[in-house]
Amino acid sequence: WTDYGGWPVTSYQIYAQQAGGVVYLLTTEPATSNSFLQTGVAGFTNYCYVVKAIGASPLQRSLSNKACRLTDYPPVPAYNYVRTATVIAREDILVIDTVDLSAEVRYYRIQRSANGEPFDAVAVINGGVGPLIQWHDYDVNSDERSYRYRVVVDDSCGNEVLTSNEGGTIFLRAEADLQGLNHLLWNGYEDWAGVVSGYAIYRAIGTDPEVLINVNAPTDWTFIDDVSNLFTSNGRFCYRVEAIESGNPAGINATSSSNAACAIQQEQVWIPNSFIAGSAYNPEFKPVIAYVDVTDYEFAIINRWGQVIWTTTDRDEAWDGRINGNYVPQGVYAYYCAFENGAGQQLAKRGTVTFLYAVEN
Repeated sequence: WTDYGGWPVTSYQIYAQQAGGVVYLLTTEPATSNSFLQTGVAGFTNYCYVVKAIGASPLQRSLSNKACRLTDYPPVPAYNYVRTATVIAREDILVIDTVDLSAEVRYYRIQRSANGEPFDAVAVINGGVGPLIQWHDYDVNSDERSYRYRVVVDDSCGNEVLTSNEGGTIFLRAEADLQGLNHLLWNGYEDWAGVVSGYAIYRAIGTDPEVLINVNAPTDWTFIDDVSNLFTSNGRFCYRVEAIESGNPAGINATSSSNAACAIQQEQVWIPNSFIAGSAYNPEFKPVIAYVDVTDYEFAIINRWGQVIWTTTDRDEAWDGRINGNYVPQGVYAYYCAFENGAGQQLAKRGTVTFLYAVEN
């Protein structure tokens, strides 16, 4: 309201009327005031106000015009949609949420459930953001369990008005057996507005980039990977599964990635106990290895006096029984073979080999 200008004002009295009811004194404000905020009003209700200027004399009174206002409830969201919950790293899950920009929102409260436990609040985001909220949850261990997320929306008055769909991450497990097979098992993604059209399976061998090896049907949550022909690798096979959405009503299909799960094939090392120079069958001596990291590979031959007489770091190089072009004497020699397995463990094999001649030298 504007200041009264006829005589000095000592205060302003504000009178209110709610829904045509009794007029009552709402508040008394100092002479320096020109506004007042009434809180706790009812929605969709007519309020009328009159301001009375009060002077020092009982005769000094002046009324304002009557002003009325119908309170309207701020628009609430028509929707809130968790587009995806996807694993970025072991301790990082990204939640992407679509919000209704036409609504007046005070808070978006992100809630999380681990392995089907009750939902707990993990983050509060102020309203006025969007159309997407992208939030990272770093307080997780995606290698051990699946997590579910949802968003609870509070309107501008702080009332809970909407709860989104749930987004559940994919938890992948991988195990190696002794037949050169890796077994994968995971849970399906939930809960998209569209449907899961399939699960893409990616594999990385050692430190190589991952490659797509299969796409499973939407209801097939297992896979057996035959890696028996990949025995020259270091035996470390890491996998990731990605759910693919189709048929989303908004036309924006999403994806969701699982954690990375690794299967370690047991290292295999076969070392002969003898070889024969000039033989048609075993004229050379070397270990036969599978699923071994040869980055730090070493194979050495040692004589009876403990001297290293021959060595190599090439897994494909064999000893033919010669040193500097000449055969060593027949007899028993020691060997040492060092390597690393797919789990990064340093291992070594020691033993003896008998060297014989098949022809005169």
